[in-house]
Amino acid sequence: MAARKEERQIDVSRFHTFDEMTGLLKGLVETYPTLATIESIGQSHEGRDIWLLTITNQQTGAAGDKPAMYIDANIHAGEVTGCNVALYTIEMLLAGYGNDADITELLDTRTFYIAPRVQPDGAELYLTTPYTLRSSVREWPGGDPDDGLTAEDIDGNGLILQMRVRDPKGEWRVSDHDARLMVKRRPDELTGEFYRLYTEGVLNNHVRGPVTLARPKWG
Repeated sequence: MAARKEERQIDVSRFHTFDEMTGLLKGLVETYPTLATIESIGQSHEGRDIWLLTITNQQTGAAGDKPAMYIDANIHAGEVTGCNVALYTIEMLLAGYGNDADITELLDTRTFYIAPRVQPDGAELYLTTPYTLRSSVREWPGGDPDDGLTAEDIDGNGLILQMRVRDPKGEWRVSDHDARLMVKRRPDELTGEFYRLYTEGVLNNHVRGPVTLARPKWG
C-alpha cells in the first residue's frame, strides 16, 4: 500500500467530552475505512455508548483470524489521561500505516481492539462539572445525604475549593512565605495559630465537635 500522510485529527493536549470523542473516533474510521471499524460494546448507566475500535488491515485477513491485543482506558471517572493515551495510540496506528514499516507489518498481521473510555458517565461528570468521583454516577441507595460535610460548589464559580477554620488542635498553619498557602504543622510547634482544612461544601446535621466527612454521593 502506498504511503500517505494525514494530518493528525486528535488534539491530545486537551481532554475531550463524550460527544467530542465520539466525533473524533467516527472521523478516523471514515478516514481509514480499510483499517478501522467502530462498534458499541454496551451502554453506560446514563445510556452512553462504550465504543470499541477494531484496527487491522482488512485486506490481509479478517480481524478475528489474527493474533490480537486489547487495550482499554478511562475505567475510572478521573482517568481521562488514559483515554488520551488510547486516542493517541489509535491515531498513531492508523496514520502510521504505509508510513512506518513496523506499524504497517503490525496491522497486516495483527489486530488491535481499543476501548478508549470504559466509564463515559463518570468521565463526563469529571470533565464538565467541578465534582470528582471514583467510578460510576450511580448514586448510593437511600436518597438522603449522609450526616457530615458533603463537597458542593457553594458559590457556583465552577470550582470546589478548600476552607481553613481556626482550631488550636489543627494540623495546618499559614505558610511563612505565602499567606495564601497552608503548610503542615510540625510536631514541635506547640503555640501559634493553627487551622483545620475542609472541602467547600454543605454540613448536614452537625451540632458541635469535630467535623466529619460524609460518604461521597457516588460509589
